[in-house]
Amino acid sequence: MRRELKLLLIEMNVLRVEVEQRPAMKREARDREEFLSASVNRLMESRDHWRREAERLCALIVQVPPWSLFWWSCVDAFKAWRKPTDRGLHHA
Repeated sequence: MRRELKLLLIEMNVLRVEVEQRPAMKREARDREEFLSASVNRLMESRDHWRREAERLCALIVQVPPWSLFWWSCVDAFKAWRKPTDRGLHHA
């Protein structure tokens, strides 16, 4: 009987500690939830921003005539051809 009372006292102390810690645990969980919610909101805003930017750039690309894109790719290739290599050699 004495042993059972000791075990019961230990169990009550453990439960008391858990009950005392519970508000702090709830507060920590709420803080984490708020932080994660804000992070998700920022990610969604960033995603929406870059989606709009991609749509804007696609609309600009559609307006550029194909010959202009070809011309600038030729200019870039010529510049790369004229640029000296790492060994200091020129192709010209």
